[in-house]
Amino acid sequence: MPMQQTLNPGMNILKQTETYLQLRDSAWGWALTICCAGLIGVFVGMQGLSSGIRAGQVMGAGMLLAGCTAIAVAGLGIECSQVWTFDKSIGTLTVKRYYALRTQTLRRSLYEICGVDVTEDEDADRMAHYYVTLVLQAGDRMPLRSTINNPNRHDREQLASRIRQFLNLPSTG
Repeated sequence: MPMQQTLNPGMNILKQTETYLQLRDSAWGWALTICCAGLIGVFVGMQGLSSGIRAGQVMGAGMLLAGCTAIAVAGLGIECSQVWTFDKSIGTLTVKRYYALRTQTLRRSLYEICGVDVTEDEDADRMAHYYVTLVLQAGDRMPLRSTINNPNRHDREQLASRIRQFLNLPSTG
């Protein structure tokens, strides 16, 4: 199977073997956009602070604060990418969520997974978005939310089917 095969918008298969399936979902655009806006805010703020004009200094301080806040939010709070690794050889699912300045790792046993579904969610505009959900034996559901909202159910069904086949789980529909 070729490396970096695109499964659907934003989703790439990094590697697949008999015992290993690794998927990556990437959306660096938002973090970069907010960081750039933050840098502009810092630059404008510094100019305002050094202007010598009281109103310019007040505006500059506000822009500097807004710029630094935007950079912090983008670096710590906006998810840029996810890597989902299903590894049968060690019986583990590892989900790594990458932010600009940190990484969050979650591990679960593959043996806890008893199903894979596609879940529909609506945004404030009542537009449907779909994501893959792992159904766990205890009845819990583990959403593998994509950093890119996908309005195409078929794309997420393909991904769910791929994961079901890899884990040798029955089809749900």
